[in-house]
Amino acid sequence: MADAVAIFTPGQRLTSASGVPYANCTISFYNAGSDDPKEVFSDANLQNTLGSIVYTDSAGYPVTASGGSTKTQVYTGTGAYKIVIADSGTGETTTHDDCVGAVISGAGGGGASGITQAEADLRYIRNANALSAITDLADADIFPLWKISGSGNRGITYAGLKTELTTDFRADGRMFPVGTRMVFQQTTPPTGWTKETGAAYNDAALRFTTGTAGTGGTQSFNTTFASRTFTGTVGNDTPSVAKTASHPHGGVPNTAATGSGNFSSGGGAPYIGSPTVNTDSAGSSSAHNHTLTMNAANFDVKYVESCIAEKA
Repeated sequence: MADAVAIFTPGQRLTSASGVPYANCTISFYNAGSDDPKEVFSDANLQNTLGSIVYTDSAGYPVTASGGSTKTQVYTGTGAYKIVIADSGTGETTTHDDCVGAVISGAGGGGASGITQAEADLRYIRNANALSAITDLADADIFPLWKISGSGNRGITYAGLKTELTTDFRADGRMFPVGTRMVFQQTTPPTGWTKETGAAYNDAALRFTTGTAGTGGTQSFNTTFASRTFTGTVGNDTPSVAKTASHPHGGVPNTAATGSGNFSSGGGAPYIGSPTVNTDSAGSSSAHNHTLTMNAANFDVKYVESCIAEKA
């Protein structure tokens, strides 16, 4: 949109200081301080020219042509201008010189009292308390800003602002980068995080490592740490002399004499020599089992259920 200022706004008419309308008069426009005609327009885009002379009707309203009845607005651009009003009834003329043109302009101008668009953007801030409050923002909503590097007024969408802020915050370490994985003590992770649902992560314990993080093991947490009683058998064993402790056995001497002399029931010479003694035997040297009974071991450990999620 062009930089323009309305000289005559809708419903405005030209009157004298006493309020008498300037009927059927001419209003001539010139560049400030000269007699060079200045073009004026009927629209704020400065597209529909009225030439350099505008006329009034019988009530003092600006019209598009001399003697016409089609009222019009009158706009000018950024340059300062001179206006000369000629009263057709009295022949009097009134001159106003060095009138300020459009005061907001990217190219400057507008007379000594005008300011550029950059200056206006920098100085003028609307009081937010005077604005209507909203409860949400759409991605297409636009925020105005002053771009230092471009020295100009700019705008950024809410979607663009979010992207810019999150990119900068992540680069500064103020936000988790995409792909960050964390443990959450809740069923559903926060918005923006994707829950890990792989089989390796279900019904599993946490293990800390100073090396490369990964997964492992084959038994589930509940299976391993269930309450149970241990039972079993000791392996078979075949007894031998070497495995038997030294111990005495009872027996009876052999009545057959070896050497000189015999035992006798009625006395006689004592037996002299080494009698042979046969002992009673026991055992079958068979392999056998041993029953092993152990105390119950309760592995029903307390736990806090969590989930692993990745930053989207």
